[in-house]
Amino acid sequence: MQEFQLVLSIRQDQLTLARRVVRPAALTALKLRAPAVFWRLAVALTASRLGLFVVPFLAYYLVRGRHLGPLPVSLIMMAFGAGWTLGQPAGGYLADRIGRRFVIVTGNAAAAFAYLGLGSARSLAATAVLAFAVGATFDAWRPAAMAILADAAASDERQRQKNMSALYLAMNAPEVLGTLAAGVLAVTVGWMWLFAGNALASAVFATAAGVLVPRSTPAGRQGRRSGLALADPLLLAFTVLTLLCLTVYQQSTYALPLRFAGTGIGPVGYAIIAAINPLTVTILARPVQQCTGRLAPVRCFALGVALIGAGIAVTGAGRGLAWYASASVIWILGEIAIMGSGPALISALAPRGHEASYTGIWMSTFGLSAVTAAAGGAVLIHAGGLRLLWLSCALAGLAGAAACLLLARPTARRGAARCRPAADALGPQPRQATEQERRCDMKKPARSIRSIRSIR
Repeated sequence: MQEFQLVLSIRQDQLTLARRVVRPAALTALKLRAPAVFWRLAVALTASRLGLFVVPFLAYYLVRGRHLGPLPVSLIMMAFGAGWTLGQPAGGYLADRIGRRFVIVTGNAAAAFAYLGLGSARSLAATAVLAFAVGATFDAWRPAAMAILADAAASDERQRQKNMSALYLAMNAPEVLGTLAAGVLAVTVGWMWLFAGNALASAVFATAAGVLVPRSTPAGRQGRRSGLALADPLLLAFTVLTLLCLTVYQQSTYALPLRFAGTGIGPVGYAIIAAINPLTVTILARPVQQCTGRLAPVRCFALGVALIGAGIAVTGAGRGLAWYASASVIWILGEIAIMGSGPALISALAPRGHEASYTGIWMSTFGLSAVTAAAGGAVLIHAGGLRLLWLSCALAGLAGAAACLLLARPTARRGAARCRPAADALGPQPRQATEQERRCDMKKPARSIRSIRSIR
């Protein structure tokens, strides 16, 4: 009986030892996976991105479908960019004050009505107003979704960056088919079906998010200080640098299409060109994430800024679709690096309860850059032609990357200070066993078995 109890205790020791060895490996494998809330967001998001017809085709629709001249098209696109600029911080603010799921649902429901209105508008004033409405609502959900994924990662900086990269991949993979489908619909059934299909996709996204996305608790009184984000120097510095970077990036939709002016490319051909970006992101996002995962987010962000500046300049230096398709990989790699590290970086800067507000202010540069790219590109082209524009893009990328690296130390201090309250709340942690102690524990069961055999 004593021998049986002794053997049983040895078996229990061996099981405990096995848990010590296997559990860290299992947790390591788990960290490579996205959290459960990501998959819920991805399911809701897939329908929306499959039906994202209007935004990629808006300028092309105004020229080919509405037969508008350059000036009216510029005014309408500026209205769209202004709405996009204001919609991001508004969505982030409401997500922190009212709730993240609320913003995702109501933002997409409002976008559905805005798409239908824009498709039926005929006057220039009505088109500009409804383009502003589309810009303000179509992407208002994103700060809330990024804040949800930042909460899921807690204080784990690496996991937060993986979550943001996974969200960006989930956005681009369905968009490849959606962009190609938009070109086919425009040719076969007419432009109005693009707006109706996009409205239906937004309504499906809103419904699925209301069912799948968990409800979040709004920030308390501490989160009511609305001026906190606007007074943060690090947030403002990264917002300005992002605006500089995206102004260069938006030349892909402003200056580079000048190469195709007058070539008579139809809707399907334009759809193929537009699908190069999400297709490249879908193929290369995972390898790029594995290569840059060891870098701190601020260094990965700096690398992305440099690649975008150099890539736009190299792409603009050549001619033809083949050159565009091959050289665009350079700046798309920079886009992947920025969209994976940028949201993680901004969430790490934000105090707890302010993640969506910080992300919304940072993402306001997405819409504002559409305005600054058109204005800055026109000035540079008028002053020295396209060559001056490409040279300015390369220099802006290098300068922005250097400025990002200068902010690495203060960003690291902010991240350490943000994680410290969470560590204090957990209390004192048990001391981790050293490698030598774990090896000794491995030998204990074997010694006990040999002692049993000696007794026999």
